[in-house]
Amino acid sequence: MPIGKPRVSSGGVIASALMGSVFLVSCALAWHGLEAARSHRAMAERTLNEYTEFAAWQMGRTIWWDLSSGVSRRASVVLARLGADDPTQPLPSLDQVEEVYKVQFPPLLYGTGSRHREIGAFETYFRYFPRSEVLELRGRYEDDAVLRSALESTLRIYHREVWARWGSNFLGSGSSAGGMFLLPDEAPVRLATLAPPVALAPDPDILFGILFDPVQIQPVFDRIFDEVPVLPPSVTRGLNNRELLEAKLWHEPSGVTLLASPLIDGATETSDIALSELFPGMRLQLALSDQARAQLLEGAPTGVRPGALILLLSMNLGLLGLTAFKLRQEYSFIRLRADFVAGVSHELRTPIAQIRMFGETLLLNRTRNERERTRAAEIIVQEAGRLNNLVDSVLLFSRNQRNGGMTPELEEADLSSLVREAIEAFEPIARARDAALVLEAPDHVPLRMDSDLVRQAVLNLLDNALKYGPRGQTIRVSIATAEGEVVLAVEDEGSGVAGPDRERVWEPFVRAERQRSTHVAGAGIGLALIRDIMRAHSGDGTIESGPGGGCRAILTFPSEEGTDRGSEASRGLESPNAKLPAPAGAFILQNKGST
Repeated sequence: MPIGKPRVSSGGVIASALMGSVFLVSCALAWHGLEAARSHRAMAERTLNEYTEFAAWQMGRTIWWDLSSGVSRRASVVLARLGADDPTQPLPSLDQVEEVYKVQFPPLLYGTGSRHREIGAFETYFRYFPRSEVLELRGRYEDDAVLRSALESTLRIYHREVWARWGSNFLGSGSSAGGMFLLPDEAPVRLATLAPPVALAPDPDILFGILFDPVQIQPVFDRIFDEVPVLPPSVTRGLNNRELLEAKLWHEPSGVTLLASPLIDGATETSDIALSELFPGMRLQLALSDQARAQLLEGAPTGVRPGALILLLSMNLGLLGLTAFKLRQEYSFIRLRADFVAGVSHELRTPIAQIRMFGETLLLNRTRNERERTRAAEIIVQEAGRLNNLVDSVLLFSRNQRNGGMTPELEEADLSSLVREAIEAFEPIARARDAALVLEAPDHVPLRMDSDLVRQAVLNLLDNALKYGPRGQTIRVSIATAEGEVVLAVEDEGSGVAGPDRERVWEPFVRAERQRSTHVAGAGIGLALIRDIMRAHSGDGTIESGPGGGCRAILTFPSEEGTDRGSEASRGLESPNAKLPAPAGAFILQNKGST
């Protein structure tokens, strides 16, 4: 009965479909997870940027207020109290200004006395009349022509383009407005602040100002960093400004940095804002420190980690691949099982048919003479021997697979005698194909072995050589000892086994190309059983090309006796490919020409 195309079980198909669905769902979840992770990163960056912008706005507002109201505006009030707002009166001395300043503002604005003197005890101040463009200086640089020239030109431009437009707006709203600007490079002092003497004058005719070096405004930064919270306490969680922020105050048109934290230039994310319209070109750049970024993001949703998604996707892909591999193994096993059933069926059908036919011939007494009767009985015996060998192989292979291996019962025996007996038992089967069996072996080769298992291995090798060799061939069996090993070789005159198949044919249910191309039925377990038997004896089996071009199967047993126990002929073996010498008295069965 023909064997149909093998099919994978419905359970395997369902498992494959489920794993494919799980993989697709995992891909979708991974994609959504990655999108969520990207969205979270973008949200976190936006949050940090908003924190930075808010902190920059708060700090910039405080800096502007301190510099305009707390420095220049207070100095302007002191000068006004000394009568400096009267154009007819001369400017008071610096000592007078400092004395009134201390009385007018007894709480030191910036904490310690040294910080107060850095701001309050300015070295040069000026009075400017915008309408007449008259400038008066008092202090250290009052006779410096370079400073006077730079200050006059800068004040004219500043008053025309900045103060006239923005100063009145601030004064009209009730704000104690003050301005700040940077002097050119050639001036000995770079920074100037100014304010009107009367807080609510909508159009002042006079402006007071002080000149100082940019480093003198460091106390402003110190006070803000130490005392002014630029972010809500619920956000900062106990961190102070110095731990949170890195800042830089700079003049954009000239690129001059007035004050800067040590790490601000290496910051990657910064917020840059203008201080005030009355502080033209003055900008504050603020960045969050690494500690602040970690603190501000603490407790925020972490999102889905890409690494975890990739791991999950890889695991699903691995499971899908494993499922496909298992399904392929199942399909391969089903195909091999179908081939095995077909091969065994064919192997059984031929001897059974022969036994039945010749048994009926004898039963119905259809033989013409005694010779035909004897021949029919011989064929029945031959085919019964083939059946017995096949059944023994199948049962032994099945028991070996079920038990996970075989445990041989080792005992001292003569390998030459065992092989000779196996050849004699196989001779009737070989005679049916006019094959000759030649044994080339020493008279006695002692070996510890399981005689039944080794006999089965020898019979399987003889059966393979007979099936895959030509009719009328000579099958050579040789035994030799070399380098402490006993080598049993069976050589046929067939087409041989191709190199890539010489290792695969030892696997269960695998048949070589020559076996498939000759259309000879086989179960595919003979060589697999032989290798199991050899490994149970701590030996091995290999296949190579014979000297005559056929297949040469070699079984190697470890020998405890060494090479000294062999005959002189056995010592002549140099390699597995060498021609085995036939010792005197070689056992030869010639069956060619038999009918």
